[in-house]
Amino acid sequence: AGISTERAAEVQAVFQTSGVIPDVVPDIEPTTELTVKYGNINENLGNDFNVLQTLQEPTISFPPEEGFDPSSTKYTYIQVDPDAPGPALPLLRQFLHHIVYDLQPSCVAAQSPKTQARYMALTPLSASAHRYVSLLYRQPENYTPPQLNWVEDVVRAPFSLENYVNEAGLVLVGGNFMREGL
Repeated sequence: AGISTERAAEVQAVFQTSGVIPDVVPDIEPTTELTVKYGNINENLGNDFNVLQTLQEPTISFPPEEGFDPSSTKYTYIQVDPDAPGPALPLLRQFLHHIVYDLQPSCVAAQSPKTQARYMALTPLSASAHRYVSLLYRQPENYTPPQLNWVEDVVRAPFSLENYVNEAGLVLVGGNFMREGL
C-alpha cells in the first residue's frame, strides 16, 4: 500500500491542527506517502527549516497507490505558501512555489516529469514561520495542465489552488508540509 492507515490518519490530523485544513485544502485522505526532501532532510508535518536549507529544488518521491498502475498513472506536485507575506495578514494566499506534473511513483525508473512553475526558493518575509504545503494529486488520463495566467514568472500570487485543481480534475492523494521563518 502507498501509506499505512496510521500515517494517513496522522497526516490528516496534523493538517487539521495546523490549519492547513481549511486554509489550503478542504480535507485530505492520503493514499500515498509524499516525501519531499531538501538535501538529506525530509519535510515532516510541520518541521522547521531555514532559508539556506531550501535554496535548491527538493526531490519528490512517493510509492504507488494501491489499485493504480504505476506505469500509467501520473501525478502533479504543487507547493504553496498560505502565509504570504506573513501569517498574521496573509494577503498573498496562496503564493505558488512549484508545480511539476506527469510525475510517477518512485518505482518507475524512466520518468519524464514536466515543470509548469519552476521552483521558487522559499523566502519568508516575516519572522513568524510560514507553512509551506506540499500536495500530490492524481491526474486524469490525457492530462493537460490548466493555463497559469501570470504577468511574469515572479508574480505568483494570488494563486487559486481550488480553481486550478477543479479545472484540472485533480484528485488529492498525498501531502506534507514544513515551516520556515526568517
